[in-house]
Parts: sequence; C-alpha cells; structure tokens
Amino acid sequence: MTDIPVWVWDHVPTILQWLSTALVAWIWWSLKRTFVTREDCGKSRVDTEGAMRKQGHDIERLLEDVEQAPDAADLLAIKLSLERLNGRLDAMQEQLRGQAEVLKIVKHQVDRVNTYLLEHGVK
Repeated sequence: MTDIPVWVWDHVPTILQWLSTALVAWIWWSLKRTFVTREDCGKSRVDTEGAMRKQGHDIERLLEDVEQAPDAADLLAIKLSLERLNGRLDAMQEQLRGQAEVLKIVKHQVDRVNTYLLEHGVK
C-alpha cells in the first residue's frame, strides 16, 4: 500500500460510486429493453382484442355458411335427380334420332315428287 499514492486512496470511494452508478444505469437500461412497457402492452392488448373480435365474426360467418351448406341427404337427392334427368335426355336423344330418320324418308319422297313434277311439266 505504500506504492499507491495517497491521493488515489482519497478518490477510491468516488470512483467506486461512479462505477456502481454506471452499473445500475446499465442494468436499468437492459431491463427496460428486455421488458415491455405498460403503453406497449396496452397497444398490443387493443390490437389483439380487435383481431380476436374479427376472428370471432369470421367464425360466426363460416358457421352460418356451413349451416346453409347441403348435407348428405340433399346431395343424394340432387344426384338422383340428375340421374333421372340424364335418363330423360337419353330418351329424348333417341327420339330425335328417330325423327331424323323419318325426316330423311320424307325428304326423299318430296324429292321424288318434285322430280316427277319437273319431268312431266305439271304446273
């Protein structure tokens, strides 16, 4: 201790006080950065509540849509109705094919009558 000048020993408490103050300030600054302030927490809470309300409305709308969606019985009824309709269309298509054949025959007969009249000069 004789090697350290006396004036240094006089300033040690002051130096320790400045170092401890700096350490406390650094700890305070670190804690402030680590934890959320009340203001930020309030803003976050308001944003979260708004998002939850929006999701709640979205869920209610989806539930309403699901309630209005057809169930298995409705889909079966639609399927059976479409099958009956398809059968009717097939029957109509066959009738149209038959009528096309009849029209060919009638056209052939009309052509023969027209040819006869043109050849024999009937006016």
